[in-house]
Amino acid sequence: MLRIFFIALLAIILWYVIKLLSNLYRLILHVRAATDSQFRPAAKQSLNQGTMVKCSKCQLYILDRDAIIYAGKPYCCQEHTNN
Repeated sequence: MLRIFFIALLAIILWYVIKLLSNLYRLILHVRAATDSQFRPAAKQSLNQGTMVKCSKCQLYILDRDAIIYAGKPYCCQEHTNN
């Protein structure tokens, strides 16, 4: 009877160890994926991003594709086109 108890206890401990190692492995993969995307070289991140232009009113830099062009000048928002 005592032998069955120890075998069951050993099986439960082994199950917890496997579960712990599985969770640890998933955590390592998650951290690795997060740090890989965070520390990419700047050249790779800036590909096809567009040209930066300065808002004619507030001097905020924005992408040229997001700028509102009014009277030939770039603006960051519709409100800034109204003097």
